[in-house]
Amino acid sequence: MPLSSAVRQRCRAFLPQNEALHFLFPAMASADRYGGSFGVIVAVTEGKVVVLACSPFSHDRPESVWAEHPRATELGPVESGSGPMITLGDLALEFDDEYVAVVCAADAELSGDYAMPPDPLPDL
Repeated sequence: MPLSSAVRQRCRAFLPQNEALHFLFPAMASADRYGGSFGVIVAVTEGKVVVLACSPFSHDRPESVWAEHPRATELGPVESGSGPMITLGDLALEFDDEYVAVVCAADAELSGDYAMPPDPLPDL
């Protein structure tokens, strides 16, 4: 289920003011050194990839910025197993199947692959 406009607004409070929000998806994060898993929302803006830590009682209410990465950071490749997963910094992020397209689109935007496919008949 897509994130609501209310969730997007709550996330914007933690993001740079003048940067457009391009992609947003929820995930469960786990990191051995932090012991356990917790809910996060990954926000991709024009200049950053921001991991927002959520309330333990509500996975759609960000409470703080957990990590920031430069926008040049690729989110994928998406690993499959019990569910789709990516590694971002020291976090393993598992998310619902419906957000695989969001992760792939964010990476495609980086590489420019989101544009038109190559012309199959360039000499015509």
